[in-house]
Amino acid sequence: MGKPPKRAIGAPRNTRRASGERAARARVLVVVGGKRTEDDYFRWVNQQIRGVNVRVVSKGRDPRGLLEEATRLRDEERATARRADDASNVYDAVWVVTDVDDFARDLAQLRGRRLDGIALAISNPCFEVWLVAHVDPNPKAAGAAVRGQARELGLVSGNDGKAPLLEQIAGRFAHAERTALRLRAQHAGVSEFPADAPSTNVDMVVRDLLDRAASSGMPVEDL
Repeated sequence: MGKPPKRAIGAPRNTRRASGERAARARVLVVVGGKRTEDDYFRWVNQQIRGVNVRVVSKGRDPRGLLEEATRLRDEERATARRADDASNVYDAVWVVTDVDDFARDLAQLRGRRLDGIALAISNPCFEVWLVAHVDPNPKAAGAAVRGQARELGLVSGNDGKAPLLEQIAGRFAHAERTALRLRAQHAGVSEFPADAPSTNVDMVVRDLLDRAASSGMPVEDL
């Protein structure tokens, strides 16, 4: 049997579960900040991991606004499921993906709040730390420096350096995950946020998706 055709990045996919696939295909909401980089990346991940329905929503940059949007979409989905008398047909996980950049104070407050099941994935200082981690175990700690590093490594393009060149990181998730884990371990003793630069836990979002896909038995493309 041939493989199903690949979707173009950003191609629509019905994210509601049909009744016959409830046990097999998880549904995950990922609300991202940024103009393009994070949105393109997670749409690509969605394309590569066929065992999970991932809804990617881009909503500005402010972490509070991202959390509000994630909460609104989650609650809207719960209400739809209740009206359909199908309480199980809701998001299995909700992630908010954001950067420290200019929002350190807001994120420090959010980290101390109970987020009602919504998980935060934070890159410090910016998402480019995660991109660089795929090919270089030593991302820079300052925002301008790590963005320049991503450009020098050929990981982004465009005048603003916001278009990720995803073919450059394909097949290197394991490398990026190891780097992210090591960076977090290095900062384990840091008590004052956001003094943990460079760091990222975007790997936890992707690992969550991979684990859910593995449970469905669906193959994963080159990630």
